[in-house]
Amino acid sequence: MKCPGQDMQFWNESAIYEETCPKCGRTVEFYKDDTNRKCSGCGHRMVNPRLDFGCAAYCQFAEQCLGTLPEEFVGQQDNLLKDRVAVEVKRYLKSDFRRIGHIMRVAQQAEKIARDEGANLGVTLCAAYLLELGEIEAAGRHASPTADQIIDAGQRLAAAILGRLAAKEPIIEYLKSNVVLMKNMIADGYQDAKTLQRRIEKVEAWLAKPELLEADKDAEYAAVIEIDLADIKEPIVCCPNDPDDAKFLSEVAGTKIDEAFIGSCMTNIGHFRAAATVLGGARDIPVKLWVAPPTKMDASELMKEGHYAAFGSAGARTEMPGCSLCMGNQAQVREGATVISTSTRNFPNRLGKNTNVFLGSAELAAVASKLGKLPTKEEYLAATGVITAKADQIYKYMNFDQIEEYAEVAKTVA
Repeated sequence: MKCPGQDMQFWNESAIYEETCPKCGRTVEFYKDDTNRKCSGCGHRMVNPRLDFGCAAYCQFAEQCLGTLPEEFVGQQDNLLKDRVAVEVKRYLKSDFRRIGHIMRVAQQAEKIARDEGANLGVTLCAAYLLELGEIEAAGRHASPTADQIIDAGQRLAAAILGRLAAKEPIIEYLKSNVVLMKNMIADGYQDAKTLQRRIEKVEAWLAKPELLEADKDAEYAAVIEIDLADIKEPIVCCPNDPDDAKFLSEVAGTKIDEAFIGSCMTNIGHFRAAATVLGGARDIPVKLWVAPPTKMDASELMKEGHYAAFGSAGARTEMPGCSLCMGNQAQVREGATVISTSTRNFPNRLGKNTNVFLGSAELAAVASKLGKLPTKEEYLAATGVITAKADQIYKYMNFDQIEEYAEVAKTVA
């Protein structure tokens, strides 16, 4: 006997439907469990935009029913996340089919509400699944759990589940890039080569079997601090000379700026691209601008992309890649200057004698450099609007394993 969820005799007419090929406009027929179909007109292989997992969302035999999903479909994480969470819910509940059925009914109701309200379906269903688990977890710890206890238990469990589902991918991406970078360092004569090689071997061993640390189910925390990013409508700066003295930009707007520093280990290549884009070829800016990419690889790529030309036009002082002003012993700003810096700390006299240092983003430092002052919220948003349209390109990391010159050198290192 076939699984009823996948047996066609249990389907209704909505299980078979037609979609339009995005390449040629022809009609392509799909069954609800087709992962993809090939267009008979142009040959384009089209992902099923309405793939329905049905009971396979939580069934242990789902993979046998549906097979391996195409890579491009897996990439649609907003649509698939709810199904991946549903699988984790099933694993958590094991053979408690009563609770599984209840959670699925809750999810169906949540889906209806989400569709009616135009909400993000994946996020809504994940929240429904995970809140129900929070109630189960809290009931196991407390005789009559309060709303806060349910939310607390749900958040911890949700963090663990979502961490397992999503946390590995960016770490894997970073480490693959890092292996190629370390091999290039060995080829360039960085010391100690044996230490770098040991690190490469350890990283490659983890990549072969990636596992992440997880908090114990009964772990206790000294405090849980929640910040709703939706409430942050403008940049935040740390004021002179205390990194804990944080204020919204609007509270300090108009403060005259003498010098600006874009650099330190807090920055990556995207921040320099963004700063150069904001400067936009401006000449003779009223602020002395210091630019120091954190690594020579960043500096080299920024030069190739033409961003150093923007810094040069603005009259910026481009420092040797590294710590520069952040160290306080390689260079210093003018005594008594008021500075906007992207560095990590603004303790008294660190960047220069008797200085007043604000800590902020590279984008804010670039805007302040053009204006000679800390901008208003409106001035900042207007000046950084040029970044939004090209954000994907501007903030793209340097994946060394995907850059030909680095990848080729890495092949020469055993």
